[in-house]
Amino acid sequence: MAQKKKMTKRRLAEMEKKAKAEKRKKIIIISVILAVVIALSVLIPVIVIESKKVKKYYATIDVEGYGAIEVELDKENAPKTVARFEKLANEGYYNGTPFFRFQNSMLFGGDKDGDGVDNYDVTIYGEFRKNGYMNQLSHKKGVISLYNDGKDYGSGASIFFITTTDKTDLDGS
Repeated sequence: MAQKKKMTKRRLAEMEKKAKAEKRKKIIIISVILAVVIALSVLIPVIVIESKKVKKYYATIDVEGYGAIEVELDKENAPKTVARFEKLANEGYYNGTPFFRFQNSMLFGGDKDGDGVDNYDVTIYGEFRKNGYMNQLSHKKGVISLYNDGKDYGSGASIFFITTTDKTDLDGS
């Protein structure tokens, strides 16, 4: 009987040991699953944000008296305007053109003759809210924008301006 009791105690101890090992195994599995879920909950938004990042486009123009200026262009919000600017910049149209006017915190350029008359013969329709585009760009300090005459929102050709202060009153037009 004493031996039977001893065997039962041993068997119970082994069963307890096995149960503890199984419990540890479950805890490890649950911990790994939680770690994977937490990692994915952190990584998936980062991956989504990365995939939504807008490709940046740049153009370099050589302005008389200032030298080369590299500008960043937002093709997602203003694809036609960017295509126009890229075309003119790549053709060298802007090279050697002066800044011909500084007015209302805007530096104007892009006119071959420097007299403020836009001689480029093809105009484009501005891509902004007053023309029905959902462009959310803002005229913050340092922004480059295609000039229009303020009456005809389809009058943009080659003249551009760069804001030297925030000019948010121009947003949407």
